[in-house]
Parts: sequence; C-alpha cells; structure tokens
Amino acid sequence: MNNNYLQSGPLTTAGKNIERILSGIKGTGVASIFEILNFLMKSEYRELSPDELSKIHMKRSAEEIIEDGFFTSCRDYGIVFCTLSRAKNIPTKFMHFLDMNQFRIKPENLSLHVFCECLFEEFTLFIDPQKGLVQNILNTSDYRHLLKRNGKDYVLGYEGLDNKEFKIFSERELLLHMANVGKNILKNC
Repeated sequence: MNNNYLQSGPLTTAGKNIERILSGIKGTGVASIFEILNFLMKSEYRELSPDELSKIHMKRSAEEIIEDGFFTSCRDYGIVFCTLSRAKNIPTKFMHFLDMNQFRIKPENLSLHVFCECLFEEFTLFIDPQKGLVQNILNTSDYRHLLKRNGKDYVLGYEGLDNKEFKIFSERELLLHMANVGKNILKNC
C-alpha cells in the first residue's frame, strides 16, 4: 500500500463538510468506495456559463465544492472522491488524462478527464468518480486498455494528491501542461 496517497493535497484536506459526509459512510475498504460513489452520483452537477466557471474552476477545494452544493466538472468529482477516500484511510491518486485521439485531430481543442486510483495491498481499483465506474486492475499498467474505449485514447498528464501539487492553478496552466504532454507523445511516436 502506498501511504504517500493518504496525505492531503492543498485541495483535498478534510474539514467539517467532509466529516459530515463521512459520518454517513459506514463501510470500510471497498464498501466505502461504493458508498462514496453513491454519494457522488446523487450530487448536483451544474453547467455554468464560461464567466461563472472561470471564477471557480480549478480553484475550489473539496470542502468548498461540498459547501457550494454542486459539481461542475470531472475535476470536482475527483477532488471530492480523493478527499473522502483518503479520509477513509484508502490511499488514492488523483490522475488527469488527455485524449490523444482528439489531440491528433484538433490540438487546440483538448479533451481531458480525471480518474482516480485506490491502492489496496492486494489490488488496485481504477475509478471514474464522475461516472461512478469502478474497475479492478491487477497492476498499474493493466488500466491502459480501459482508457482506449468509446473512441478515446487517454494518456496520463499527471498524477498525485491534486492539481495544485503540480503547480497547476488555472485552466490555462492545465491546458498548457496537457498540450505539452500531447506534443511530447506525438514527437516520440
């Protein structure tokens, strides 16, 4: 088990809002993962105007997302999922991916998605917290086939505690970082 992913990142520190949600999650281990996903699937997703989104996207912590009462992106779901999982003592990675198929077609229009990895001693669960999907994987290279579905070809842009750990504080910085990931992959093909 990798205890590095039990730590909190700048956006994944548990406070009173997370503690309130945790009080309703009775399971442990894998059972708690499904309870957390159940909570997320019942949470409000809200489409915001570009102006509204620019004020909060990539800025809100798990505590702030819960306090605001709505999610705006896969990143919000990932941040809250990681915070709740770690608070249940499950080492969890926050992982941001780039769809290379979309990048090859139109590099200026990036398609990104957040996944999480729950690291148990005997196995790893690969999670899409926004869609509530769980996949058991045998080793960390085993998830690659999961990222090549439905016309997608996701590649890892970064993984860690949250996006601020990588000094990515804004949508613009995220897009620049992920565009460089895509360019490097194409250059090395």
